[in-house]
Amino acid sequence: MGDILQRISLLTFPFVIAGSLLAILATAHPLSMWATAAFLLFCVYCIVLAKLSAVSFIVFSPILALRLTEMLSGASIEAGAYMDGSGAFGYPTGAFSRLLVVYIVFFSFGALVCEILSKSLLELKHPSREKTRMWWMVLTGIVGLSSLYLIYVGLSSGFPILTSEDRFQYLNKQSRAYVSIMQNRLLIVPMLGYLATLREYRFRAILLFIWINGISILFAEKFTSLLMMLTVFCMPIGIKTAASLGAIKIRWILLGGLGLSAVSIPTVLIVYGALDDFDGAIERYNERAAMQGEMWYLTDDPSLYWADTRWDVIEADASTWFKPSMQDSRAVGRDFGLYYVMAEHARPEILEAAMDYGGGFLFCLYPYLLMVSGLPGVLLISVVLASLHSLVIVLMLRCLQNGQWIAALLFMKSFNNILSAYIVGYLWFILGIKNLVFIGAAIGIMIIGERMELAKRTRLDSHNPAQGR
Repeated sequence: MGDILQRISLLTFPFVIAGSLLAILATAHPLSMWATAAFLLFCVYCIVLAKLSAVSFIVFSPILALRLTEMLSGASIEAGAYMDGSGAFGYPTGAFSRLLVVYIVFFSFGALVCEILSKSLLELKHPSREKTRMWWMVLTGIVGLSSLYLIYVGLSSGFPILTSEDRFQYLNKQSRAYVSIMQNRLLIVPMLGYLATLREYRFRAILLFIWINGISILFAEKFTSLLMMLTVFCMPIGIKTAASLGAIKIRWILLGGLGLSAVSIPTVLIVYGALDDFDGAIERYNERAAMQGEMWYLTDDPSLYWADTRWDVIEADASTWFKPSMQDSRAVGRDFGLYYVMAEHARPEILEAAMDYGGGFLFCLYPYLLMVSGLPGVLLISVVLASLHSLVIVLMLRCLQNGQWIAALLFMKSFNNILSAYIVGYLWFILGIKNLVFIGAAIGIMIIGERMELAKRTRLDSHNPAQGR
């Protein structure tokens, strides 16, 4: 425990101090270079996290990637980028220098929880060959049937990458089966990542993962979606690497990011109509990039940090947590969450269009928390979210190693919900009854499976005392 605390202290305090000084400078003397410095400091923090706590870096890699894109967007906004959602140009305010400190606290606390939970992950384990073969056949069947259905939908309704249709509007026109497939693709990705660590299945698992990404690109899934799938796929691979080598190679991370960019950026430009109007596609791409950090930039105001808590909004939010029928963004409207934030800052026509098709801006969780609860609420939910994220991912990886893939699927469903909370800002994805049931059921199945395995080993040892000794 002492070693863990020492490493997390080395990770946390220097960066909190540096981030705080940067935030003070950016608040006192707003300049665009502070936002760029905040992005670069966050990059250094990620590298140090990978060095001091490889498992924590792996567990939080999807969110680290999202936050890097948000901080990069912030540097662009504070340098004067145009924000389509509000119809305004950015200017230096220090918003992302202040956000940096919050993220350092979030990831450092998450790393502490992760280090405490994850000791068993670095013990290389593998389920039986029969169980692995069975799950490979199941995954192949699921991907095969889903792919056939998606190709049928694409041939019937057109592929958005070819028609340049917005994927959210396309989603709203399709059947529940299509929506379910697209929203749950991520669930099987860590299983493929685990299979890629086994020599017998490596090539096949990588091919199947590439196929899933290819199908996703046909339906206009862009950078964020592909980034999430890549980081989740690499989680089991990263754990095996950390267990074998004791560290993660930074150059592998950089090469992965460059490879993803090389695939996703041209894909996004094609979706935005680059084949017909390249300059227009570039302009639209730049506006989309600014959207990553737009809501935090527009919401951030030092006067909100210690403002009174909006208990009426929090009560309205909490009233939906145990009522799944009420957990719909269009049903709750502007009462709380995503559209509560957008109603304050987005242009009316943008807000109405988003509410019409159920979409909206990215990364609204922290702007929402700042608006209704100030800095104390932001930090409190950060601690809860970091702890829950660590628990769910560590146990999911543990279940993969032990061959308990049903429990792993349930943990991944919970992570899918947590990821939605990060992106759109609804707390029911974290604290709602559905997510708590997924976590509870997964833990129950995991415990029962481990006890059954222990009883089986005990029986075998009792029948083979020499082998047991």
